[in-house]
Amino acid sequence: MVFVLLALDAYNVSLFPRGTVDPVRIGNLGDWFTGVATAGAVAIAASGLRRDRVRVEDERKDAERDKAGELYVWLEQRRLRPGRASSVLSLVNRTPVPVYEWQVEIEDLPGASIDQSAFGPILPGEKTIELEADDFEGLRHIDGSRAAISFESSIGLRLRRGFDGALSEAR
Repeated sequence: MVFVLLALDAYNVSLFPRGTVDPVRIGNLGDWFTGVATAGAVAIAASGLRRDRVRVEDERKDAERDKAGELYVWLEQRRLRPGRASSVLSLVNRTPVPVYEWQVEIEDLPGASIDQSAFGPILPGEKTIELEADDFEGLRHIDGSRAAISFESSIGLRLRRGFDGALSEAR
């Protein structure tokens, strides 16, 4: 801005009534430099604050996602009654709230569906579901089978804990 005013003054272009640049009205070069530097510092500080706010918000969302995803599932043989081993699906909910929408897939039983419609919500803590071999053909040999669970978290995310145990957003 100062350069523009000086250039106008050099060509005798008058922006002021007396025909010359009045330093009292526009201030000296030091005042202009201080003003520009201050505006730049404010812009940089505002940018840093925004970046920090976005980073903190992302970390909070990641923590919420991780906490909301504290749902685990596995298959095992367990003796629930004397003299008889049963195929058992164990579900552990480490979140503070029940999970109402969920569905389990068993790796070796494609198409088998185990979900909330038959077994209800998964309350905080552990839930054990005894699986009947008649209901799932091929279930007699679940040793080594892995399970995956898809569910809607308490914060509304659709999550999936895969056969490898990794948590991801479900599609």
